[in-house]
Amino acid sequence: VECMTADAGTGELLPQDGSFNWSTNHEGSFRIGGLSRHLYRVTVRPQDKGMARSSKLVDLRSGAGVDGVRFDLVPAVPLVISTDESEFVDIEYTLRDERGEFVLRSRVWGPEPFPLPLAPGRYTLQCERDGAPLGAPQRVELVDHPVRLRLP
Repeated sequence: VECMTADAGTGELLPQDGSFNWSTNHEGSFRIGGLSRHLYRVTVRPQDKGMARSSKLVDLRSGAGVDGVRFDLVPAVPLVISTDESEFVDIEYTLRDERGEFVLRSRVWGPEPFPLPLAPGRYTLQCERDGAPLGAPQRVELVDHPVRLRLP
């Protein structure tokens, strides 16, 4: 379980604040304590690579604690991203779900295909280099089999 502060307007991560990591107990439960008054994105990354990651925004700005946040994990459908061998340097991408909500942001770490284990659904992926968009957003639907997506 990972917890990072999030931007209240976009839900995107504020990585400059760092991240906090916890493990679940044998029942899959976890408790996060000691957080200050912020909006957080809590992400569950299953050890079973066959399951999709799941994340939710948890609002602690009022100072009140939150109980009963539940994550229902589903089987993953891989979105396999790749790019040209010489073009991957400095490419970042942001993935949003069909509601336009932030799912993840990462960089391309190399030219080899990289699977992202995601829940079935519709997504939009926007690539950037140095903060500037690279081409139009790419739309993809994950149903029940891996989908390959070549980045610009």
